[in-house]
Amino acid sequence: MVKLFGLMTRMMRLWLIATVLVCAWASPTMAAMPLAGTAITNQAFASFVDQLTGVRTDLSSNVVQVTVAPLEAVLLSAPRTLFSTHDNQIVFSHRLTNTGNTPSTYRINYR
Repeated sequence: MVKLFGLMTRMMRLWLIATVLVCAWASPTMAAMPLAGTAITNQAFASFVDQLTGVRTDLSSNVVQVTVAPLEAVLLSAPRTLFSTHDNQIVFSHRLTNTGNTPSTYRINYR
């Protein structure tokens, strides 16, 4: 029984490491960011066959649920420089992009 439990523990550790590596490899461009308040539920499953007894064992983890927290993030287009004479009007167009997962409002002042 102790050997079987040790094997199960090793298998679960390997499965966990493999899962973490796959998640770390995944690029953020592969999927859109979930909205704030979204509930994500997950449960892991694993199975193995004991090499000594030939018995298949199925394992499952506890069900876990997380709620996505709001993330406010913005991206402002790169600063630019224009040269002009004193009597010409110049226009700076900017693009402010909300890259977070929650609606936000922003006030932009100029001097």
